[in-house]
Amino acid sequence: MEVKSETIKAERIEIQDSCKAVFVHDADYIFQRESEDAPWIQAACNYTHRAYRPDADVSAEPQEVQDICNAIWTDKLKKEYADSL
Repeated sequence: MEVKSETIKAERIEIQDSCKAVFVHDADYIFQRESEDAPWIQAACNYTHRAYRPDADVSAEPQEVQDICNAIWTDKLKKEYADSL
């Protein structure tokens, strides 16, 4: 039996609540197959999640996440968020 894994960063990105929090979901898939001729079958999946507020540093995130944050986190929104703390 062969086993392989694959990680998909930022498989899902959600924007929630009035302060535009960004939730990033990664997925780690494990696949297996009985022989070299057999198809790969998903055996398991593990999800990890992160949440970011408008004052967060997202520079280590994939470019897609950075682009979304830069688009929705306007200077006005960042100021409103900072004032609410």
